[in-house]
Amino acid sequence: MAATGSDPLTLATTDDALRWEWRIDSPVARDITARSMLRLAAGDAAATAPGAGVLVVPPNHMADPQQADGVLASLAAVLNDGTAVARPLAALAEPAPAPLPPGPADGFGAPFSTPAAPTDTEIQRSAQQATYTLQLTRLMVNDPHIALTRYQFTEPLLDDLLAALSTTERRSLAHHVASDRRAEDILTGNKAMLQQIRSSVALLPPGTVYTRISDSSPLLIIGRNGLPLPVDAKIDWQGPVGTRIEVPDSQQIPAKGSITIQFTATLPQDLQLRRRAEITMWLSTADGAPIADPVELSVQTRAGITGNAPTTALLVGLAVLLVWRLVTFSRRRRRRDNP
Repeated sequence: MAATGSDPLTLATTDDALRWEWRIDSPVARDITARSMLRLAAGDAAATAPGAGVLVVPPNHMADPQQADGVLASLAAVLNDGTAVARPLAALAEPAPAPLPPGPADGFGAPFSTPAAPTDTEIQRSAQQATYTLQLTRLMVNDPHIALTRYQFTEPLLDDLLAALSTTERRSLAHHVASDRRAEDILTGNKAMLQQIRSSVALLPPGTVYTRISDSSPLLIIGRNGLPLPVDAKIDWQGPVGTRIEVPDSQQIPAKGSITIQFTATLPQDLQLRRRAEITMWLSTADGAPIADPVELSVQTRAGITGNAPTTALLVGLAVLLVWRLVTFSRRRRRRDNP
């Protein structure tokens, strides 16, 4: 049955040594052969093993209506003359399956090699992009005021991965190369779209350098969400040893909107003397998977306020002393000029 039609298929149930380039034969000849084998299989089963089943699996796509009509007509003929009796699929699955014929790939799966099998690279890429898509799904939150759900939003991305791994046309030698190229294009486009969607959720610092007057001074950062649903994200950070940043455990960013997030940063003593620390912040899912690219921040304390109190007191004392000396000198001069 797989050899019928204009695009005959090469199945993994066919021994490699016995495979034939079916396109050499005409479509009419292959259709006649398939119908004859259908009647022969039904007759052999009825004669040698009464009650045994014959499972007929036509190709999953038949471009020619006459071809499909011919298959159905052959099935109707063996049913009408009593050669075979139609049975439900569940009844055929009840007996224990017959062992597979020996081949290079004994055990589970196809007994022989198949040209339709996805490559290891395609499987790895699909698995990675599916993981990213599921992370994006968990990041979003359903809103009762929005008809779209998070699963509906990411479903097309998962459908693309299934389409890329489809074996419908890969089993045909005539379309195998074009099918491989199509799978590559689908995976590449899916990756680009996934990166674009994930990058729409990000942190935006108001500036690259924060100048504050004390450790308790609040710092601000903006969370942006370009998705059509709200997101519930966690803010992760990385900084010098001894740095402590207090941020909310999670932050919900509205759909197609932004929100200002306030946090504080406590720097270790050595960084307070140098008055600057480099901190990296990013958004992540609840399980810690990063979303989009991180942002770099520089936090510094204004000189003379935090960490330099002794120096500040000394400078103030010198200024007071200088003013006192100037006032004293001015008074003495006036007394000399006016005895």
